[in-house]
Amino acid sequence: MGNKQKEKIFDIVILAMFVVAGIYVVVQTILKNNEELSFKLTLGVWILAVVIVMDFVEPLLTGKFDNVSRSKALLHCGFGFCSAAAWVCLYVFIINVRCVKEPVHYIFLGVSALLFFGRFVLKGIIEEFPDAPIDNSVKADEGIEVNIDEEDIEINTLSLDDEAELTVKVFKNRSK
Repeated sequence: MGNKQKEKIFDIVILAMFVVAGIYVVVQTILKNNEELSFKLTLGVWILAVVIVMDFVEPLLTGKFDNVSRSKALLHCGFGFCSAAAWVCLYVFIINVRCVKEPVHYIFLGVSALLFFGRFVLKGIIEEFPDAPIDNSVKADEGIEVNIDEEDIEINTLSLDDEAELTVKVFKNRSK
């Protein structure tokens, strides 16, 4: 199965998880069970599962983490943190929406909106960020071996404006 097919399957799974969570919230609100601890814990665990599947499991299984540089991996961790924080703020808003007299939960809604915006900005940055170059010829703990017949090599290069000539000398078997 190709990566595009895996992505489509994960999109369907994540959408289904969101639909189930929405139906759960509506049904529990109609039944007036949304003040119980079991409702809050179930919804919190469900949101955590959605975030883990959406931001970490799906990219891992579809190969989006293959040949990723350290900087891009750190950006993706920030993306996952931003996503999780946005969903937690939205979760706090949902479980406190019944408190009409206290408008503090609307702050969580605003923070959630800002974090979702930051999430989309980070996603754009991650997509434009270059992957790690694939170079398996030289290992990090081994030295570079140069096989040159001549003792010294002179490399002449020109600058972009062709004004000054730069000379770089490569010395074989000489220490500093």
